[in-house]
Amino acid sequence: MSLQFSIFFVMLVHIVLSQKACNLYCDENPSSHMSFGGTTNKGSTGAPGKRGGKGDVGQKGAKGDISECQCSVEENFERRIQALEIDSDKRRNIPTCCKQIQQVTNSNNNGIYYIQDSNGMKYPVYCDMAIDGGGWTLVASIHENNIRSTGRCSPGDRWSSEHGPEKGAQVGAENWMNYNTFGDVASATSDDYKSQAYFDLQARDVMIWQVPNDTPLANYSSASYLQYRTTNGFLRQYGGNLYRLYKDRFPIKSGVYSRPADNGPAIPVTFDKGNANEVMRHLGPNIRNGIEPGYIQFRIINHERSAYALCPGTRTVSQGNNEHHCIGSTADNADARYCGDFAAFSFNQYGTGNGWNTDMTLLKSTFFIFYR
Repeated sequence: MSLQFSIFFVMLVHIVLSQKACNLYCDENPSSHMSFGGTTNKGSTGAPGKRGGKGDVGQKGAKGDISECQCSVEENFERRIQALEIDSDKRRNIPTCCKQIQQVTNSNNNGIYYIQDSNGMKYPVYCDMAIDGGGWTLVASIHENNIRSTGRCSPGDRWSSEHGPEKGAQVGAENWMNYNTFGDVASATSDDYKSQAYFDLQARDVMIWQVPNDTPLANYSSASYLQYRTTNGFLRQYGGNLYRLYKDRFPIKSGVYSRPADNGPAIPVTFDKGNANEVMRHLGPNIRNGIEPGYIQFRIINHERSAYALCPGTRTVSQGNNEHHCIGSTADNADARYCGDFAAFSFNQYGTGNGWNTDMTLLKSTFFIFYR
């Protein structure tokens, strides 16, 4: 089977999944055949002609009404994943990234598509098909739980630690540099998400979106208030993805490295929504001194030699208080208030935007990471 036919199949899946909630899987009986919306009545049988002659064609029946959905969006999504299984011969030609889909189809529709990993496993991903020609694959989201209600490095903080602050521990930070997967692409703004694409894809560049928490899938792009991307193909120098960058070159471990010598690369970005001023506006005034917007920096070290995975939209210039503008801490920090997916975004005040504290917009946002 040709790659073009396989891409057509993937596009058909995307079209079905991209409909409104009531058209995702409008099948009242989960065990029955797939239904894509409306039904039509069969035309009535024509009157028989003379013996030996062909009867007239009956009048076509009226178009049926659109059926109503009887199951939840979550159930619909799971059933489609199960219903769209294909045989191993066809699987060989399924695309492996959103860029491959875009190159063949020229699609400009954002949404869920199916790709396969290096082991031939088919899985859903969110593709951005608009920015800079499209073909961006969402591989991860970083979402901070409510610090005031659940605490720091609490269950659900998969990009830092789920076991609380712990001196000498590296628990949690390994998810930046291991094969774990978690979360669901359809709820990536309400929980941490990491797909196999994070470590499986070979990419050139990274894109970050900042999206308000609990934004539905259909509004990921329109609701985001910052979108920025690298353009220099830097990932080729570091193994083609962030897994290899962290695993092989810039491990996230506290108490091991020193700033600034051991800080990772700071890559300039192009803004597609928002700008450098917007990045700085959400940070407290004390944080803005000594950092520069318009970059993404990887594996950054603070004054106390704690490591942080990524600084979205910024790089450090002379600032050692990097816990206040970078995300993804280890469990080992000099101050327990540095621990969490969002590190010390909320230091001694919650969402005020004063002193060392970010504003509420940033605290209640999710960071999306795309590859292309």
